[in-house]
Amino acid sequence: MRVNSTGLGATTMMADFEGFYTSQKDNKLKAQYQGKNGEYIIMGIEAVKPVHWTIRCALDGSDLRKLVMQALNPKVMFRILSILVRGTKLDRE
Repeated sequence: MRVNSTGLGATTMMADFEGFYTSQKDNKLKAQYQGKNGEYIIMGIEAVKPVHWTIRCALDGSDLRKLVMQALNPKVMFRILSILVRGTKLDRE
């Protein structure tokens, strides 16, 4: 995936999606992300170019609702299916 950050100016990072995790599986994540309101789903991203960073996003119920609602949007769903069928890959250069 391509990731842009305002902190890096016009630089575009290349990153890989690691996956979704629960904070129950990793004690370090549990200490960082277990809030008083319960557990979160952790989304992991690994930036590989031009820097090597591990990025973790803690998603709460509000974030997950937005994610699911956006994914269920017919236009977005059609685009996702189109990309999956065609096997589109990003330029890694």
